[in-house]
Amino acid sequence: MKHNTLTGTLLPVILILLQACASGKVSSSTNQASPPASLPDGIPAATGSMVYRNDIHIRAVRHFKLTFPQAQNEQWYVIQHGFMAKYKDGDTNLRLDYDMHGRWLYTIRYITEKKLPREVRSLVRSTWYDYPISSAEEIQVGNQFIYIVHIHEGDDWKLIRVADGEMSEIIPPGKAG
Repeated sequence: MKHNTLTGTLLPVILILLQACASGKVSSSTNQASPPASLPDGIPAATGSMVYRNDIHIRAVRHFKLTFPQAQNEQWYVIQHGFMAKYKDGDTNLRLDYDMHGRWLYTIRYITEKKLPREVRSLVRSTWYDYPISSAEEIQVGNQFIYIVHIHEGDDWKLIRVADGEMSEIIPPGKAG
């Protein structure tokens, strides 16, 4: 039962993460002078709409400000099924996604190997000891933490998912298994 819930929650998060990595910037930011021509996946933006904090659902803004009161210069985006906030905390980039009703969905922290928890790092290194860790994402969904660790050996890149002390390799779309 626990595995089915985790898979149902994790799969959309991983797909969004892979899509964001592949496509770069997702949509319009509050710093743009003109509205975007379209939102992600070719969805046309409303004519004349700009994404200011006032255009974001108040529940999302309140959650963000309560969770990260020290955050400054966050950027808000409209994504296909809700809102996204990005901000930088020191040398760590954070992304928070919310649904259309302003409910928090998950937080992604883009971290380096040094910021990985020791048990996650040792679990990955025990299997792929020849592969250096290039980067990682810490995904918080509710009270659960899931780690996506990027490792490589030459041109051989792998994504390793670590959650609840279990590890598995993720096969990205377009890569033969």
